[in-house]
Amino acid sequence: MTGTTGQRIAIVQRLIPHYRVEMFNFLAADLARDGIKLTVFAGAAQPQEGLSDSREQVACCRPVRNRYLPAGMWWQPLVRELADYDLVILEQANGALINYPTLLLRAFRGNIVAFWGHGTHFQAGDGFSFRKTLKNRLLRAVDYWFAYTSLSRDIVAAAGFPPERITTLENSQRTETVLLTAQERAGLREEIGIGQRPMAVFCGRLVPQKAIGFLLDACRSARGTGIDLQLALVGGGALEDWIKAQAEREPWIHPLGPRYGTEKARLLAAADVFAMPATIGLSILDAFAAGLPVAVADFANHSPEIVYLTDGVNGIVTPATAEAYGAGLARLILDEEERLRMSAAARATAQRYTVENMARNFAAGIERALSLAPRTQTTLPVAHNRHGGKRWLFRHR
Repeated sequence: MTGTTGQRIAIVQRLIPHYRVEMFNFLAADLARDGIKLTVFAGAAQPQEGLSDSREQVACCRPVRNRYLPAGMWWQPLVRELADYDLVILEQANGALINYPTLLLRAFRGNIVAFWGHGTHFQAGDGFSFRKTLKNRLLRAVDYWFAYTSLSRDIVAAAGFPPERITTLENSQRTETVLLTAQERAGLREEIGIGQRPMAVFCGRLVPQKAIGFLLDACRSARGTGIDLQLALVGGGALEDWIKAQAEREPWIHPLGPRYGTEKARLLAAADVFAMPATIGLSILDAFAAGLPVAVADFANHSPEIVYLTDGVNGIVTPATAEAYGAGLARLILDEEERLRMSAAARATAQRYTVENMARNFAAGIERALSLAPRTQTTLPVAHNRHGGKRWLFRHR
């Protein structure tokens, strides 16, 4: 890699979740082989978030103190520190206040600044959202882009960002593949009270955004067709007690609580279909690794990893009604041939989107970013004046 040896890269994160540990370690090793030093700056989550702190597991991490402020904002004291890096990669997050001085000062520092992220605020849906509007306005305020998926890349390019300055990461996480024998599968299903009845599994946070109530209604609709469908819910969250109350009245609901690693993979391997109607993200790869067809509803709030699902190939996309979603689940349960075909396609998809692949894509993008000069014109539009013209927060040529 000509001309990049000895250069320093900084990635700034609010925190390091467990699923990012391997990717950062792989990336640091890839870059080190070319003489590039990576530093990941990250803080800790707020106590009430209940998220793990994995910073100690990332060798190149430099801990930083997060100061949390109202309205979902946080400050990291890195203004001077980031001046020493050739390339600074920022999390595309409106609440990351360190982003704003970093963008403003790069004209004087001469370093390259990049975003990595979704490209837009997916959970805002199709309507107006201040957070989505601000994120879209800042989208072109950097020199380079690391897009989560091809969907993110297309959003960034459609906003007018130069395509040659975008790298698609193919966002991933470590998944475990567990192959159960017929006897092991039957035993595990007996253990959780499902037996030989058809089993759908949800695996994720039990929060309203996941449309848990919608999922239960859809399963009721499927059961109304005569299928003794059982639903296992793996995960914890704000709706955990509510789910347990539902399960007391309807024994086909099986709340299993949070499960991780091999234990989680075994539960997924025991199921017939993965059911997450709304806001699906990286959990789609857990499902594919288990060989499960994924059923989602056509809500406008899925994360960019939804692009990994091809309707009718490795899963299904139904209209966003409980009746339509329930009918989709019923079809997958009843049509064993279709389900097995989708299962094979799901496993093939999981083999493509790996942590190692993501790290390689990231490293290649960093090499490319370092070979480019900062963009000749960068603007941060923040508002329109009363005459219809733009007022600029920052501009340099």
